[in-house]
Amino acid sequence: MAKAKTKKIVVELSVGLWKKLLEAAEQSGQPRQLLIERAVEQYLGLVMGSKDDVRPAIMKHFRRSTRKNRKLHQLLAR
Repeated sequence: MAKAKTKKIVVELSVGLWKKLLEAAEQSGQPRQLLIERAVEQYLGLVMGSKDDVRPAIMKHFRRSTRKNRKLHQLLAR
């Protein structure tokens, strides 16, 4: 199996955060690198969103349309 390509970086963390990371790695039995990668992926997912996320403008329109047509939805459900 081919090894995934990686990029070595240098990160400066607070001592407290580093200790929490070490504790989490020890408790979970997972390598620190994996925990850091997952944390970065999760952060980027929250900040950048994903292709599967529905844009807020679309959801606003959907909710407005649903409220507007609530009575019709109830009649059709009968």
